[in-house]
Amino acid sequence: MIRPLLLVLTVLGASLGAAPTLADDSEALPRDAVAFAKVAAARLQHALPDLRVDAHDTAVVFSTPDGDNLGMTVVDRETLCRDRPDDCSAALARFVASNTTIFRGVADARGGHREAGLRAEPMLTHAVWADERAWLQTASGDLLSVAPGGTSAEREALPEAVVGLCAEDARPVVLTCRQPGCRSWTLRRRVAGQWRPFATVPSAKDEIIGLSCAAGQETLITTRRLVEVTAGREHAVSLSEALPPSDTAVVLARPDAVFVGFNQGAQGGGLRRIEPRTGKVTLLEQPAPGRPCLGLLTPSCDPVQAIVTTPWDPACVAVAVGVVHRQTHGRVVEVCGGTLRRLYVQRAGVPLPREKPDAPEPARTMAFMGLAVTGDELVAVGSDGSLHRIARDGTAQLQPPAAFHRMGDVSVSFDVPDVVLVLTDVFRHDALGGSLPMLIAR
Repeated sequence: MIRPLLLVLTVLGASLGAAPTLADDSEALPRDAVAFAKVAAARLQHALPDLRVDAHDTAVVFSTPDGDNLGMTVVDRETLCRDRPDDCSAALARFVASNTTIFRGVADARGGHREAGLRAEPMLTHAVWADERAWLQTASGDLLSVAPGGTSAEREALPEAVVGLCAEDARPVVLTCRQPGCRSWTLRRRVAGQWRPFATVPSAKDEIIGLSCAAGQETLITTRRLVEVTAGREHAVSLSEALPPSDTAVVLARPDAVFVGFNQGAQGGGLRRIEPRTGKVTLLEQPAPGRPCLGLLTPSCDPVQAIVTTPWDPACVAVAVGVVHRQTHGRVVEVCGGTLRRLYVQRAGVPLPREKPDAPEPARTMAFMGLAVTGDELVAVGSDGSLHRIARDGTAQLQPPAAFHRMGDVSVSFDVPDVVLVLTDVFRHDALGGSLPMLIAR
């Protein structure tokens, strides 16, 4: 099985040895995976002279000079060099550049440097593609946009804080409210460069969880209600049970059901399905007695990062699960009615000695931080920025991480034609993850 690159923040107490001398670019890169990782570590050490970068097997560990652990990345030569196995120099250079950007931001944010506000990634919670731009919602209620070929992220001037974001008919839609103590929410659509309000929904002392848009209809999920807005008019139903508040929940509204995925980092999250007519809430999971984290969509283990309708069956949805906390954990699960299927799992790093041959998945798996539909396949982004193009039968084509470019306050990549990648630090709230990628379908 191909093993992808991995970004994972973890606590390692023991010293792992000094990094080797920087290899000359003219030298042939080693074929051995461990030796290749040592070369990668040496080049990262050269790029980050104020940090300590050590190699341990195929892991590259980052720490401050006084031993404060910053995290690690796993460099897998087989995946990194799969396109050009005889000349991997360009791919290794991209890997070094990407991880230099990521861990420079992690180190500055951890150390409280004066540059931290410039280098650290913003706390982005949601992102969509509309009007030929990527629209980015922050945890503080700001809205940013960034376009291919631009040089900086633009901050939108809105009269209220943004608490929801979606796209409808290729236009961005936001949900705003006046804080603190939102008494009502206002839906606004961007038309001809202006944010035009088209509906107001009383909050009824609820907290907003998420927003989803479809043609001609917006769906709000609150802690106690499901609210549908059609042609500016609202219709609300009470939920059969209260939902926990969340800044990072994802919502997919369809005529037959509304799916709500919760992301509580290392504490899990899980998936709920809501019946639009009655408000009945159903927890969707497939337990594994005695080994809960091998179950599917287990609330205590599985933070949901994205939900999309599968391109091969409109009756089914695919769910991305991912968390980076000491090690990585994730998978893509297909949900068809009440049936859950482990659609795709990817090993992360080298096999562990404790792995059992009859286990349904490896002990350490890739965390998937985003999921989208492109054509007749799914595309998922791993915690290292690698792209996994998944077919109906669960097979996948892997693409190495794209290069991120700093555009004002954000690091973004437009290098892949059908998706946009952007880094966020929002997952530091609930896990030990640093800067991790979000995925936006174009």
